[in-house]
Amino acid sequence: NVFVETDNALVSFENVTPKQNALIGFVFWNKKVSGNEKMLRDIFTNMIIMLNLRRFTCYVPEKNRAMWRTLERVGFRREGYMRDGMLLPNGNYTAILLYGILVEELHSTEENGVAELAKQVNS
Repeated sequence: NVFVETDNALVSFENVTPKQNALIGFVFWNKKVSGNEKMLRDIFTNMIIMLNLRRFTCYVPEKNRAMWRTLERVGFRREGYMRDGMLLPNGNYTAILLYGILVEELHSTEENGVAELAKQVNS
C-alpha cells in the first residue's frame, strides 16, 4: 500500500499491481471534497509514473454524491453498481458505485500530459 498525504487529504493506493491497477481511497481532513480535482489529478499523474499503472479503481457509496461527482470531473467513469454493498451506521444499506479511469482518460492541464504518460505505461 502507498499513502499520499496533502494539507487537505490522505489518498491511499491499495492492491497495487504494476502495469495494471490500483484501488484508491480518500479521506479529506476538512470534509470538503469538491474543489480538489487538480490536487487529485496531480497525485494520480505522479502515481501512474511511480507505480507504472494503467488504471485506477475506486468504490464510492452512492450516498456520497460529492465524491463521485468529483471523480467524474477528474475523468473517472462509472463502471458498475453494487446493490446494498455497504452497511451504514444507522443499520440501513446503501449501494456502492464502482468508478475507474484509464491513464489516457485522466484529464490533465499539462501540455504533453496524459498522452505521454500512456506511452510510458504501455511501453
